[in-house]
Amino acid sequence: MTVKRGEDLTPSRLLRLACPIAAAACLTIGMASASPGGFATLVFVTGVALLSALAMILTRRWASVWLATIALVAFTGLAAYGLLAQADSVLMLAGAAAALAGWDLALEETRHPRDADSGAKLTGEIEKNHLRSLALAVSIGLMGAVVGQNLQVRLPFIVVALLVGLGVWMLERVLWEVNR
Repeated sequence: MTVKRGEDLTPSRLLRLACPIAAAACLTIGMASASPGGFATLVFVTGVALLSALAMILTRRWASVWLATIALVAFTGLAAYGLLAQADSVLMLAGAAAALAGWDLALEETRHPRDADSGAKLTGEIEKNHLRSLALAVSIGLMGAVVGQNLQVRLPFIVVALLVGLGVWMLERVLWEVNR
């Protein structure tokens, strides 16, 4: 990410750099804890994670939605492989969540580009609301995933479907209130 003269490093731009790097670090460290295929697998996972992080960071330069999406798919694939290989599930989930947040932030700039015509205050409010929504969604999702990973409860499918529907509705209401 190159910063032009007079261009601020806003929180979302800093997070656009930090999220892919954090995702690559979490996935690599998590796979190192399991190392199912030895050193060669670890080198492959590290290479894919670093290339994906670089691709996600470079989406700003080329404004490529596809590049960010391919990087997200690679990160998600690495997290799924790590879970199947019995790597540390918290690190795999954190890596996937960081990758998803980085992807969302990469796409946010294509949805709301900064123009000289648009007011700085309006752009700042949009950015602040988006970061609040993103933080809320990622934290609730991670909390739910970690609790679900560690809590063993047997419920009928219909009850689980109703609980998921209730949770989605509640999250939608909370996000609506935050963005209002």
